[in-house]
Amino acid sequence: MRKQILSLTFGLFSYSLVAQSAVADLNKTAITLWGFSGAETASELQLLSPLILDQDFVFFGGGEGRLAANKGWLLGIGGGLRKIIKSQIYGGYVFADFNNAPGNNKFWVISPGFESFGENWEGRVNGYIPLKDRIYSSSVDLAENFGIYKYEDFITSPHTIYDHLLQDVTEPAIGFDAEIGRAVPHIAGLKLFVGGYYFHTRDFSNITGCTARISYQLNRYTAFELRDKYDNAKKNQFLIGVKFTLGGLRAKNDSKPNVELSERLLDPIEHNFAVSGNGNSVPLKRDFLDTHQVVKVKDHVWYFDALGSSGVNGIAGDGTFLHPFSGIDAVTLSKIQNDQTFGGAYANFYFNGNNAYRLNGFTNQRFTLPANYNIYGRTTNYLLPATANLRPTFIGGLDLYGNNNLEAIALKNDGTQDAGILIVNNNDVRNVFLNNVLVGENNSHFGYTLGVNGQSSTILTLANSTIYGYSSDPTKSGNGIVINGGTINFLNNNIISGNAEFKNINYNTNQPEFSFGNGLVANNATISVLGNHNVISGNSVVDNIALQNMTVTWASGTGVVADSAHIIISGNDNTFSGKVVTTNATSSGTANVQWFGGSSFLGNGANFAISGRGNRFSGSAQANNINVTSGAAVALVYGNAIMGNGAKFNISGRGNSFSGSATLNNANINNNAVIAWIFGNSIMGNGANFSISGSGNSFSGIASSENTSIDNHSIAAWIFGNSIMGNGATFNISGSGNTFSGKDETNTAKFAHDAVVVMFNGNALIANGAKINLLGSNNIFSGTMQSDNTYTTNAAEVTWNGGNGLIAGGGAINIVGNNNNFTGDLRIINHNTDGTANNTWTGGDGIFANGAMINFIGNLNKAIGHASSDKKLDPADHNYFSAGYGLFAHGAEINDFGYANYFSSIYK
Repeated sequence: MRKQILSLTFGLFSYSLVAQSAVADLNKTAITLWGFSGAETASELQLLSPLILDQDFVFFGGGEGRLAANKGWLLGIGGGLRKIIKSQIYGGYVFADFNNAPGNNKFWVISPGFESFGENWEGRVNGYIPLKDRIYSSSVDLAENFGIYKYEDFITSPHTIYDHLLQDVTEPAIGFDAEIGRAVPHIAGLKLFVGGYYFHTRDFSNITGCTARISYQLNRYTAFELRDKYDNAKKNQFLIGVKFTLGGLRAKNDSKPNVELSERLLDPIEHNFAVSGNGNSVPLKRDFLDTHQVVKVKDHVWYFDALGSSGVNGIAGDGTFLHPFSGIDAVTLSKIQNDQTFGGAYANFYFNGNNAYRLNGFTNQRFTLPANYNIYGRTTNYLLPATANLRPTFIGGLDLYGNNNLEAIALKNDGTQDAGILIVNNNDVRNVFLNNVLVGENNSHFGYTLGVNGQSSTILTLANSTIYGYSSDPTKSGNGIVINGGTINFLNNNIISGNAEFKNINYNTNQPEFSFGNGLVANNATISVLGNHNVISGNSVVDNIALQNMTVTWASGTGVVADSAHIIISGNDNTFSGKVVTTNATSSGTANVQWFGGSSFLGNGANFAISGRGNRFSGSAQANNINVTSGAAVALVYGNAIMGNGAKFNISGRGNSFSGSATLNNANINNNAVIAWIFGNSIMGNGANFSISGSGNSFSGIASSENTSIDNHSIAAWIFGNSIMGNGATFNISGSGNTFSGKDETNTAKFAHDAVVVMFNGNALIANGAKINLLGSNNIFSGTMQSDNTYTTNAAEVTWNGGNGLIAGGGAINIVGNNNNFTGDLRIINHNTDGTANNTWTGGDGIFANGAMINFIGNLNKAIGHASSDKKLDPADHNYFSAGYGLFAHGAEINDFGYANYFSSIYK
């Protein structure tokens, strides 16, 4: 938009100059556009229009503008004259540029210049005179807030820190540049230039630099440039550029790079060599000037150093800067609380970094931090905030009573703690802010099973912090954060991770519900992801587990567990992931097991508002050697990006991805077992409300199974590899360019002995009884199901319904947008059956919509079904095959109000 405004402004200015001159010719106006990239990136537009013109003289007016990647820009107006004397052009000019520098700093620069150029030699000198020597920002702040700590005073008062107020000042430099150039003999259009520049500032160091550039004029319209400059401020900067020229005085059919001198009278003005990749006329120097005003930064400050310090007359430290306490314990804390002058109701603790502070001086080795008390980790001499390994480390646990700030510290377990940080509930609102805090370690005995535990009244805000939860004890969960009923705000660059690893477990009596390996558990809470680049993940690894004669509910490997929560994701490039890996699991007897695993979000009944861009939601599940037998019942919901039945989804952001993945190998279901699997879906949201107004989002589900056996009166229901499962839901899809894809691959499956199996596999969208309003255009719904080497025998009954773009039995479908594609693909490879088995195949349809009302209002929509089998399935073997339809709508009402909608059926 700003570039368009620049172009329009210069065009109107040029037109006004020409209209006022009887000799001016609008067709002779020269328009030049530069683009530079490299160390800096900028584009520049310049117009020169003749006001008085004859064969060897021109008096011209002009305008220029520049826009840079650093958001600096300028608009300029100027003019000058040029005269041909013998074989050389001599000229002078002046521009007045209005500059807007980064930070919204505005100033004018007057730029006079002198030049001479001819067939072989060129030279020019330009001056730059800013009309402001200083630009004072409205920002007057403490030096430490500008990242300057040298003014901090820890000594004047024993428990008070003072700092100076600084003025943020930008100074445009006054100076000049010059260059001389020579055409390279025998190479038409190639010129070499060298030059230099000097700029002076009143308060800062001066800038001196040299320049070199190579210009190659390809034809009358196009030239290429390589520029290099070096100075004492920014060191070396290399730029590559291209220049386009339109208009001017050359003949319309002249494509020669070298032309007559009279045709060069409107060549572009070459200047601003020191800032050619910048958006302003002159270099800018920014600094912070001391106002000599001293301000109190913090009071009630107490200093700690684990190395110890001698106080007055050899007595232990007194908590001042000169004589810090040697560590922290209950006696020291009590002393501070009882100090009515510098302690009491609130206090700020400064802990020297790169030290370990053991909390064994507190009950249960937990440091109890009162309300309104804060902890800051600092580097040597307490001057700077501590970072990375320089953060002070607390060994034990930390209990917070609210309104606490923790900054630049680390917590490690001493082997006795479950929770790293506990926010205590005393019926008041508990504000807690964690900045640059590390809690626990991953896969280590120094970690906590629960990183942070907040109560229902907690308001927790995190920035630049890492929270780990880890457990190898099957009676405990490895959760990063648990905060039920409160509010949690994520700013930037946080990592929240929950991990669990359980091996060799044998349960034959009822156990409590488990919640294994979750990043964040926040049911009935408000979750606001306001910042960018946050990572929230859950991971569970379960190996060799046996469940018998018991009832258990597990939530395993989930990024965020947030049922009935309000979830706001307005930041960008955040990652939410859940993963569960289960190996050698057996359920038998009267075992009744529900397993929710591998989801980025588990948010039934939640409200999702996703307005950010580039966020990634992924769920993954891997299951190997699963045995369900002897009447056991198991429900598994695995590998879903988001599980949100009854939830509300408002997805207005762009470029977000939602992906679910599940891999199942060697599953054996027999002897009256019952199992329901819902695997590898992008979003599982039955009864939910979907509003997808953003564009370019991706929803994908994929599942693969190998060596599955269903036997002896067992019952199995599979819903595998679907993009969105939203039966009874409402879908309003007004965005464009979204992709919904589901895929399932089933290899070497065997169904026998009165087993009953129902599969809904590899569909883009399952939405029976739903209302679907597809208002956007260019959306893609694709489903793929492939079965390879499957075998059905001995009165088994199997219903396959997969590889569909859309399944929508019942409900209403309104397709208002244009160019939407629904594709289904069903592939049957080497399927074997005997005469007593019953197989029903329905799939490979673009739209499968029994009993639904379908209104095609938009245009150029496509529904394409494809089904293929490598051999003919014999109906005499009780096989029913209905597949490969573009639109399968038995009992449905179809209204096609649009034009050029296309339906295609392919069966091979």
